[in-house]
Amino acid sequence: MKKSVNFTLLFLFYNPLFAQMQISGTVQDPEGQPLSYANVLLLSVLDSSLVKGAVSEHNGGFSVEELENKAYLLSISLVGYQSYIQKLPGSSQAVVQLPPTILQEMEEELEEITVTAKKPLYEKQIDRMVVNVQESITAAGNTVLEVLSRSPGVFINQQQYSISLNGREGIMVMINNTLSRMPMETVLQLLEGMSAANVEKIELITQPPAHLDAEGGGGIIHIVMKENTDLGTNANFGLTAGMKRREVLGANFNINHRTKGYSLFADYSVLHFRNLALWSNDFNGLSQTGEGYRFHANMDRRPISQTHQFRTGIEKNIGKNTEVAAVFNYINKYTHFKGEGNSVLRSGDSTVWGDINYSESRYVQTPGAHAHLVQRLSSKHSFRIDYDWLFNQLESPSTYDNTHYISPQNSTVDFIMEIESITSMNFHIAALDYTFQPFTNLNLKTGIKKSWMNFENSVQSYSGQNGIRLPDPMVSISALMKEDVSAAYISGDWNVSDFMQVKGGLRYEHTITDIRSAAGEQYVYRNFGNFFPNLLFQNKISKNMDFILGYSRRINRPNLNNLVPVVLMINSNTHFFGNPELLPAIMDNFKVDIKYNRVALSLEHSTVKNAIAPFQPRYDPEKELLIMHPENLAFLHTTGLFLTAPWIIADYWDLQATMQLLRRQFQTSHLEANQSHTLYDLHLNLVNTFELGRGYAAEVSGIYNSRKNWGMWIFRPQGSLNMGLQKKMKEDRGTFRFSITDLLNTTNYLIYADFQQPTLHTSVDYFVKGRTITLNYSRPFGNKRLKAVKIESSSEEDRKRMVVD
Repeated sequence: MKKSVNFTLLFLFYNPLFAQMQISGTVQDPEGQPLSYANVLLLSVLDSSLVKGAVSEHNGGFSVEELENKAYLLSISLVGYQSYIQKLPGSSQAVVQLPPTILQEMEEELEEITVTAKKPLYEKQIDRMVVNVQESITAAGNTVLEVLSRSPGVFINQQQYSISLNGREGIMVMINNTLSRMPMETVLQLLEGMSAANVEKIELITQPPAHLDAEGGGGIIHIVMKENTDLGTNANFGLTAGMKRREVLGANFNINHRTKGYSLFADYSVLHFRNLALWSNDFNGLSQTGEGYRFHANMDRRPISQTHQFRTGIEKNIGKNTEVAAVFNYINKYTHFKGEGNSVLRSGDSTVWGDINYSESRYVQTPGAHAHLVQRLSSKHSFRIDYDWLFNQLESPSTYDNTHYISPQNSTVDFIMEIESITSMNFHIAALDYTFQPFTNLNLKTGIKKSWMNFENSVQSYSGQNGIRLPDPMVSISALMKEDVSAAYISGDWNVSDFMQVKGGLRYEHTITDIRSAAGEQYVYRNFGNFFPNLLFQNKISKNMDFILGYSRRINRPNLNNLVPVVLMINSNTHFFGNPELLPAIMDNFKVDIKYNRVALSLEHSTVKNAIAPFQPRYDPEKELLIMHPENLAFLHTTGLFLTAPWIIADYWDLQATMQLLRRQFQTSHLEANQSHTLYDLHLNLVNTFELGRGYAAEVSGIYNSRKNWGMWIFRPQGSLNMGLQKKMKEDRGTFRFSITDLLNTTNYLIYADFQQPTLHTSVDYFVKGRTITLNYSRPFGNKRLKAVKIESSSEEDRKRMVVD
């Protein structure tokens, strides 16, 4: 036992001794005169990340010490001279003396210096995967939802309003450090209308720290909007034109003004598109009496959507130690679906043919505001007070015109169903945080948070024949929801040594949920509290290798769409319902990571109690109706292997590759004969970037998802091929981007489920016509000078290439 412990400690704290070397040289002009203040950078041959740097002295000499004996890229640059790049082979010598480096003068004198740091598209960090949206050519002109759908480990089902991350359901969405409290249906609609041109990066946080809410068993998707920290005034605008099955049009604009005392910003975007989607669903089986039934339906859905988004904010420094800020945002989205469909239901000797014409509208308005105050008591102590307000209103009027032909009676029935759904939500969130740095290598943070939410959902349904319009009690419902969440936490970030880092925290949340009908009938009342620990341990085994251990506990609370009785009607024989008896799901996550340079290999395992499986199918023989509603699983175990590997194949060709292999084991808890299943699924994501010269760049990416499950639902394999071309014009005249996403139209949802007792097979085919062709133009203007340029070793993880023009 002692030997085993000693071996483990030796592995974790091992710090190998490297043979060191020194690289020295001089920088000269063509006449042999020394050049001082030249930037001398040594870059990694593997991924061009910064290893070490120096500045040439007055005699032109430079020296870089404490280097490993391996190959490097040497980059030397100076204002007014052409940059110099050379590959240096590895050497066994302790001191490598380079011959003089000659920098050639530029033909035209530069007026200013521009430093561009190109980041990799995907970055694996200690607790998250970062997608640098602005590094993707094909992201231009796309929506945030489309970018998310092509991100590693993300799977989106718009029909069931769900997002999973690394095979885990229960995702929260956060925008600029503010968690969205809206239902996932509304969140997906807003992300579908949000232009990626205004987004800097998307963080896929699989193990959120303790100062963030414990809600979201699968983690948090953090969308970071573009910000600008330069002094002066600058702006950017972009135009997008393209097509799905129909037109795609968009525009975006943002302006920033910053001085030493305050800063202002405003941005606006509009996106309009039309498309065509095809829906078909089947179910068949045997009733309890042994009588067979079979149903098939087809529907054409023709959506038209327009989204307006506006944000503005101000930040003011009051003295040296006080900062106040306020942000206001407003989102307006209108989506209209129109189409027709047909169906046939055969049950015993009876056959019913149906025709349907329908019109569905969704109108979303979301104003919101944020304010905060930061008070720095000293360099080691600070307070922050935050307040957020969000109001959301969703109106969904729908009309379904049905005609049924019944055999063998040879009769015809015409009837109209109208559904009027209005949902309003009001959120107030207040938080107080205290940050303390007792030592230079230890940061502590503690705080309290309170969230109040009022939610009102009213669904009124009417049906009738021959001009008679009567309420439909099966579909009509009104629900009122109040939820209060109180939280307290403490978290810490401890740099134990140059080779070891520990992050950890403990959060406690107390939740009161009360859902009632408009008449006062209580559907759900829950009053409970939970502790949520979080721990991450990182040890630098060598200069290039890191070892990470992690554990966290999270919670998935069922939202109102999961709980209230009515959600959606697809056709007269297929309805989506909620489930008031749903329980919260508690998830325990474990992970082990190995990082070598930018290559990361992760092993993760999670166990979920009462996992929520969205919209599981069940057949009602009395009403001849397929009902889909969420259910709790008895258990869900997920084990995953994740690989992230960037690869610079040539000077002009970069490859970003991610791979995920998952094993999921679960058991149902709601069936007459509960079923257990074990499934494996594979996710591949490859992004090739080509630097073609003369301002041209190209991108080719591919995504593949093997079959996966959502409870009893099994998704068939899907994938997409995406291509893009970019041209940067000279003298800051703008950038053109042309892209084709889902070139082969293969991002479709084909799902099925099989049940043993009673016998039931059901399937859904949803062809979304995802191919999108766009042409995007963007141009910055105004002050583009940097306040300061500072290169530090701590930033090398964010830097893929350093280019000085």
